[in-house]
Amino acid sequence: MSRFKWTADSVGPGWENLVQPLIDLCTLYGIKILQIKEKFGTLQFYHAGDKRIEDIVRAVERASEHTCEDCGESGVASWGDDKPVYKATTGNIGPGHFWIKTLCVECRKKRNESTTP
Repeated sequence: MSRFKWTADSVGPGWENLVQPLIDLCTLYGIKILQIKEKFGTLQFYHAGDKRIEDIVRAVERASEHTCEDCGESGVASWGDDKPVYKATTGNIGPGHFWIKTLCVECRKKRNESTTP
């Protein structure tokens, strides 16, 4: 089976171990993958609506809520200044940042350092 190629418009390498089994399963069952992305710090895996894998997809999406998108370690969703953001949060503007990301402490620190002027 071919490996999914990570691109800037998909998700970070830390979620490869979450996403690749879904890609392999879709390949096995001949299910079309429509889109793979991150939204509000959570993996979103869209496929052609096959009920055989729906529960697995939802479980993997839930697992992404506490998996660092950069390295795959345990992470937490936040705006980028280490203040947790919960699922009830709506809108796309946070305190100084526009995206909620699920990251571990070390990866968040690296990102914050790389964006500090």
